Amino acid sequence: MEPLLFIDFAMWLNPKFKYDVLKFIYDELIQSRHLAGDNYKAFSKSGVQLKGYDFKQAATALNWIVFNKKGKDLRQSATQEQLKELHTVEEKLSFAIDMGYIKTFEQLMSSMRKLWNEKYNPVLNLN
Repeated sequence: MEPLLFIDFAMWLNPKFKYDVLKFIYDELIQSRHLAGDNYKAFSKSGVQLKGYDFKQAATALNWIVFNKKGKDLRQSATQEQLKELHTVEEKLSFAIDMGYIKTFEQLMSSMRKLWNEKYNPVLNLN
């Protein structure tokens, strides 16, 4: 039997198993999406302290860092690992802005480009 159909059948047979599966999905995925969304709000709140802050450009850069592409609704199809990474990146960048390590929007974008390069172009980071 195809694995997804097997899980569906097992949930139909055993209501406790169904509850456990649904609770796992809620706890792990939905909560991770909420956390990433909440951190995006904090990231944006920190970002507006920077002169010339561009919400769209910052959000696009986050998508490139985590998903290596831009597009709408990427977070809705994100894996748990991607959501955790998104949360972590937003949190660290917010902290850097709030502590004054990042003082301009240009520095923010430079930091985000550096994060992308470290993840996707490791050969460029042999320093």
